[in-house]
Amino acid sequence: MVIEERISRLKNMLDVAVEQGVLIFKSGVQVSPQDIIEEQRVHEESNYVPEFIVKNMNGEIKEIWYGNADKSHYGFA
Repeated sequence: MVIEERISRLKNMLDVAVEQGVLIFKSGVQVSPQDIIEEQRVHEESNYVPEFIVKNMNGEIKEIWYGNADKSHYGFA
């Protein structure tokens, strides 16, 4: 049941983020919260966490990147 609780929390967090205009990417492609949830279900044994989070100057999250994030787009190698 712990896994289902973790997945439920992740889904709620991503749904709220999208409602607030946050974009979600997986390996450079924009995806839906459901795509991330399905990936977590496949990899239940591990926490599926973002690799890169983009914030604006006010500290508000604008993008969440999973998988291979293209950090070079933001000036990171």
